[in-house]
Amino acid sequence: MEKTSRITVIDGWRAISICMVLAGHVCMHYDKALGLTYPFTKIQLFAKAGVYLFFFISGFVICNSLIAEQQQQGKVSVAGFFIRRLFRIFPPLLLYLLAICIAAYYKLIDFSIPCVLKVPGYFISDVTGNTAFRSCGWYVAHLWSLVIEEQFYIAFPLLFYYIPVKKAPLAFGAIYILLLVVALVSTGTGFFAFRRTALLFSPIALGVVAAFYRQRICKMLQCVPVVFFWLAVVFVLYFYAFPATSMMTARYLLLIFPLSAFIIMYTMARNFPFSAILARNKMLLLIGQASYSMYLWQQLFTGYTRSSLFIYLLLFVLFLTLVCCSFYLVEQPFQRLGRNLSAKIRNRRNSIVIIKA
Repeated sequence: MEKTSRITVIDGWRAISICMVLAGHVCMHYDKALGLTYPFTKIQLFAKAGVYLFFFISGFVICNSLIAEQQQQGKVSVAGFFIRRLFRIFPPLLLYLLAICIAAYYKLIDFSIPCVLKVPGYFISDVTGNTAFRSCGWYVAHLWSLVIEEQFYIAFPLLFYYIPVKKAPLAFGAIYILLLVVALVSTGTGFFAFRRTALLFSPIALGVVAAFYRQRICKMLQCVPVVFFWLAVVFVLYFYAFPATSMMTARYLLLIFPLSAFIIMYTMARNFPFSAILARNKMLLLIGQASYSMYLWQQLFTGYTRSSLFIYLLLFVLFLTLVCCSFYLVEQPFQRLGRNLSAKIRNRRNSIVIIKA
């Protein structure tokens, strides 16, 4: 299973993650209009759970791609990595920001257009999660997750490049442990003000570590009965649905994030009905591939609350239309462009090395 459909399983998990975010945000804003009562109101708590799954998947996929590049080329191209990342993230994001500015200009949504000018600064300076973005309102509040990811990936490719290949797994394992320690012992003030950032970096770092030890992990998980997978799923769902605020950090770090990693890796290692659905269901795979565009655009429509069922249906159709436009006309073409430019940089570097030799 792991060798033949690893990427498709990841796309399946991306689909689950974005559905958790979407369902959580819908319940957060439409609970009264839809007449939701307990326990359905608990669904809104799973929005962040979906984001945390995205963090682990992101760390795993990016590290795995760099490992493959290193094996094929001998060295990773840091410039190529940043170009691919730039063309992957920012074109769909700029399209979304343009759309909310147009909507705000025509007073379709309650949003201050000058807030868009603050977004680049948050990508550089905001290390406190989503606090700063919340001050700009709902329509850019979800960009906190992009900030966390991009700040992590500023240092990650450089470390990957300079750390010797044989020492890299242990080195990144040590970085993950350091993040755990900082998040667990820090007070959140003064020198220890980076508790939240360390907490949010940790699932990405865990994904990186899982990529380095993927073969070993999958081999071990093949011996684990399926019942432990479902027990882990139940525990994770329970702890997200009934969080204890005083223990939230410890639960995420010591229980929830590793258990979530176990769940994802298990579906990559074992061939059982649920993993087969993740790997082969065409609808899940399509949703997973378009999950980034869906993540951007869902914020616009989940925040636009109206009481008419017709309006809800109209918004949903418009949401799907814009997601398709973003994915097929912007995200995919710019991703291909980024990969092509990255390949040209790598080939040029290899040509220079050959000429010097």
